[in-house]
Amino acid sequence: MKFQKPDVPKCQNVFNKIDKNNSGEIEKMELVEGMKLLGIEMSTNQILEVLKVVDSDMDNKMDIIEFTHFVYIVKNAKPEEIDKILFLSCDSDFSGTIDKKEMINICAKLCLGIERKKICELVDAMSDVEDGSVSYDAFISFFSNL
Repeated sequence: MKFQKPDVPKCQNVFNKIDKNNSGEIEKMELVEGMKLLGIEMSTNQILEVLKVVDSDMDNKMDIIEFTHFVYIVKNAKPEEIDKILFLSCDSDFSGTIDKKEMINICAKLCLGIERKKICELVDAMSDVEDGSVSYDAFISFFSNL
């Protein structure tokens, strides 16, 4: 499956517009405004649900990196597509695949308590890409067979 990468300059421009106090972070309601400026139609509740997954430091604020990642997720997944949102939240480099480092990061963020070695073994078991990473289809196939 091919995912649409975010337009980084456009994200930066919108982020700068909604970061009214120039703090380098936006809050929940500024995020709602940003989605409107980008033409992304989501309810406030839907935005807040996805925010829970993307907010890497869990401070209910977003920096430009988290904002751009958020845009990547919502441009490629509907709010009810939890499996796709989870996959895309892992895909921090917007490559369309998940590597070991990305999987380790998301497991830590979700407080799953899985050892690093076990996560690497899991990625190896799911891998269907030459570089050892995991495609969306392999990710979904693996978890649907559990």
